[in-house]
Amino acid sequence: MSKYLQYYKDIFEGKPFIRDGKEVTINNHTVFDGGGVWWLYHDLEYEMDKRGSANVLDFGCGTSVHWHLDVRIPGQTEKTTATQYFGKRLRGFCRYDPAHPEYYIKPSGKFDIVMCTEVLEHIPIEELPELLTEIASYMEDDGIALFSIPKKLSSNLFPDGENTHCTLMSTKEWHDLIGKYINNFSVVHHNGFI
Repeated sequence: MSKYLQYYKDIFEGKPFIRDGKEVTINNHTVFDGGGVWWLYHDLEYEMDKRGSANVLDFGCGTSVHWHLDVRIPGQTEKTTATQYFGKRLRGFCRYDPAHPEYYIKPSGKFDIVMCTEVLEHIPIEELPELLTEIASYMEDDGIALFSIPKKLSSNLFPDGENTHCTLMSTKEWHDLIGKYINNFSVVHHNGFI
């Protein structure tokens, strides 16, 4: 197990990390909640509408609050859960995060859409080929992988002071790397949070 995976297991178990220079725990600060899905709603809707409905894997989901809590959705005035918002277009979904105590069991089967929001930048570059190969293994033949990837350092640090965004690359570098392992994908790059 990499030290990074252990760090995230520790965080999800309530051990402290550093945010904006202060020691906090996941219990007193909303973080690693899968909120990066905000950047992918347009692509998710497009892919679901194209298919009529879709089975979705949220890979590296964190606490994935958007599936079960009311959240802000682009273009909507009222907050709602992603499951309510997508309705019948969402044929099914699975959450997977190897560091989270509720979602650590590997999924079985294939998915129309594998979404991976704000995950890749947390993975050391030498571990990305294995991770991208795993993501590809969950995709239907006509499936798509949707990624949101921040392009700057995080305000979160591990207890040893290392930034949680350990891999930062240019848009072209990300596209070239992902394209080696996944045929059909879309990437939304952004510099900040909503």
